Amino acid sequence: MAYREGLADTLLFANVKIARGDKKLPKALDRRSLDKLMNTHFGELEEEMETARDLFVFACHTGAAYCDLMGLSKTHLVRDDEENLWMKFNRKKTGVLCRIKLLPEAIRIIEKYRGEERERLLPQMKYATYQSYLKALRLREGIAFPFTTHTAKHRQFYKCQIIN
Repeated sequence: MAYREGLADTLLFANVKIARGDKKLPKALDRRSLDKLMNTHFGELEEEMETARDLFVFACHTGAAYCDLMGLSKTHLVRDDEENLWMKFNRKKTGVLCRIKLLPEAIRIIEKYRGEERERLLPQMKYATYQSYLKALRLREGIAFPFTTHTAKHRQFYKCQIIN
């Protein structure tokens, strides 16, 4: 700016090179570990842990963030001309309209928790509780990768499904 306005004779930083570093893919749970989680069986007293697992699997298949999952209601489900089921909602963090075509596993989870008595699509769970159950699931299944709610957004299933 100083050079453009005639206050400096040379471009002071013309020869400076900034190392950009390696572009790394986000850390994501591998398919084998996700399959292990999906095939986990729970006892009678482990209902909340099963719910946390289902929320995580749903997030892996949709790419939706935890805060968006907790806000989804039946009004966010729409069908296209070919009768495919989609979720259509504004992202809580950015307000950007998001349309996600639902894969069969995500539809199965919605059907599992469908209830006439509640408007929400999925069961509600506090964030800290959800995180602690995810850690317990990881330890229980012997998964070395420390996955979190944020990790679910980086699964590869949904990448071709999001249309903004």
